[in-house]
Amino acid sequence: MKFPIYTLIFVALLSVFSCGNSGDNKTGAVDNQSDTTVMDSTQSPVLTLENPVFEFGKINQGEKVYHKFKYKNTGKSNLLINDVGATCGCTVPKWSKEPLAPGQEGEIEVVFDSYGKQGMQSKKINIFSNAKQQKIEAVLRGEVVLPEGK
Repeated sequence: MKFPIYTLIFVALLSVFSCGNSGDNKTGAVDNQSDTTVMDSTQSPVLTLENPVFEFGKINQGEKVYHKFKYKNTGKSNLLINDVGATCGCTVPKWSKEPLAPGQEGEIEVVFDSYGKQGMQSKKINIFSNAKQQKIEAVLRGEVVLPEGK
């Protein structure tokens, strides 16, 4: 069976470039190729939410719910929250971009706008950080009802 010359060249180049990692970095400290620091998991920051679920009860449609999710860095190194996202545009989070030292506390402010919503609501807030568990969820839950007379 004959292979076209381009196939042989492709396979040769693929084998040369895919074996670029020699495995000489035995310390695990720094990967020079990607400039990423590899940290011992016992020294990692840990994001601990005080209460990951907030039940706001019943509110009238159009009202806003304001809540602060409190958290603490219970790990051994600085905690940095990279991003906080909500599953719906009706829920807007705000958080500090500054590193949080071990033992320090912080807050993620969340506003849920119930305009156009009705019935039971459960809004997830995804918190992404450099912690050992890189993604943690918080939840806003409650019921949106139509105001009387509408």
